Amino acid sequence: FGRTISSNETLAGYWTARYNAIGNCNVALERLPDAPLIDASGAPLDPTLKQRYLSEIRFLRAMHYFDLAQIFGGVPLVTKTLSVDDRTILVRVSSQEMFTFIEAELLAVANDPAVLSAKTLKPAEIGRATQETSWALLARVYMFFAKDNNALFAKGRDAAKKVIDSKAYA
Repeated sequence: FGRTISSNETLAGYWTARYNAIGNCNVALERLPDAPLIDASGAPLDPTLKQRYLSEIRFLRAMHYFDLAQIFGGVPLVTKTLSVDDRTILVRVSSQEMFTFIEAELLAVANDPAVLSAKTLKPAEIGRATQETSWALLARVYMFFAKDNNALFAKGRDAAKKVIDSKAYA
């Protein structure tokens, strides 16, 4: 019937994998800003590159939440590392709250000057989050949530147009 049920082992694994990834993103977003990172040559990491990595992590966290929202709707929104006591206070947010969080994260990444365009990405870095992938995912998010708000169709069109106008892809 297209409904999710709690006894579905595939969905339980999907849920667990997404929340493990979200947890890793939260740890990184909390610890990396103050961490003294070094590059491959041992020099301190350029602050712009560090900002780019943080934005890429935010992109991944938003993507994982969107994956969950497509199947489960509103889910517990965890944006920090949880303590043992926190596990008892988790509440499911509404679908609208989930949309608001995902949109804010993706807009921040797409508009971050530290995030590269797909046009300037080195071949060794193909597969990384770029401005265009942020706009493309945002277009999908708008289209998915437009069932609840028809005004999002225009936003989805505009986000997709930004990818097209970038001329990053043939």
